[in-house]
Parts: sequence; structure tokens; C-alpha cells
Amino acid sequence: MPDFRWGYKVAWFAIRSAEQEKIAKALKAANPKQVDWEKGVSEAYKHKGQAFISSPVKGWTFVVSSNLIEAAERGVAGVLNELGAKFGEAQYFMNYRIVGAVGWARSAKGKMTRGFVMADGEVYWDEGKITPAEVKIRRAYAKSMKESGEDFDEKDGYYVYGEDDVLAVAESWSFNPEKLDETVVSDPTGLLVKKLGHAGLRK
Repeated sequence: MPDFRWGYKVAWFAIRSAEQEKIAKALKAANPKQVDWEKGVSEAYKHKGQAFISSPVKGWTFVVSSNLIEAAERGVAGVLNELGAKFGEAQYFMNYRIVGAVGWARSAKGKMTRGFVMADGEVYWDEGKITPAEVKIRRAYAKSMKESGEDFDEKDGYYVYGEDDVLAVAESWSFNPEKLDETVVSDPTGLLVKKLGHAGLRK
């Protein structure tokens, strides 16, 4: 059985569109070639610039690459708003446990509705209204802190997020990629590209 999953120590876009080739063009993808999901995801993890553009899954297309982690540091709002304007909605997710980095962002019709990035315990981006998925995560964190005897203020407390929280937000907004399997992936092929040449993603 093929393995369609990813989710840890990587970043990805989730774009509400089934137009894979148009997404590749919008991101200025170089040298696309068709591969199966398992190979595409494996190559996307190698920190060599490659990215995997999935086949559509119930109206969503994913763009996966370990190199997209760095987009959070440089600022992902511009490219995300561009994708949101072109395709209706675009989302970004990232986690990298080595430095405690997590992030999620969403743009609808070219407008950023939520953006959050934290690394090394410091919040670098916090834009837009907190979403229900985040409220649920915060409540669970506050509960665990209180049960451990900490005097924790839910309103003003300092929240620490983990990689599983990124997947929980992704599941609420679109898909948790750790739960993708053959029951939802109808086409097991996608595009492996040498790099994403969009100006907003360059170093």
C-alpha cells in the first residue's frame, strides 16, 4: 500500500484548487516530472530545493517541500495572498521540532485572514483573529498546565505550540496530511519539481 503521508519537519501549501498545472505555473515550478506520491514526498524532504505538487484531493492541491520552512522566516504572506487571490483560498503550514518552529497561515481571496509563526519560544508573526482550532488547542494546553499545578492565566498566559498542533490546525482548515491514504487520494501521482522559482520564495 503506498504511503501518501507527510507532516513533520516540513512545510506545505494547501490550495483550494484542482488545477495542478496552473498552481505549478503560479509558483514558477521548474522542470516538473510526473512521479508517484511516495517518491514525490520523499524527494521533497531532502532540502535540495525540490517540491512535490500533489494530484487534487477533494478539491485541494498540496505543495510540499522542506525548503518551504524557510519561507516562514522570510515572510510568506505575499505569495500566500497571491495564491489566495488566484485560486480562492491558500494555506501554509510548517513545523520543525529542532528549533521548536511552528506556523500556519490562511489567505482567502487575496486577504490574509490568519497568520502565526513561533520559533525558539518567540512569536514572530501573529496576524488576524484566532481560529476555533487554535482556541481548542489553547484550552487543552491551559487545562494541562493547571492540572500540573501551574498558576496559568488562560487570557494572558504564554502558550507553547508543538508539531501536532500544526497538524490539528491543518485538519480543521483543510486536511491533516498524516491521515491521507488511498481512501481519499484517487490519483496516486503528482509533479516533482526541481525548485519553486516564485520571487516570494527565493532566498
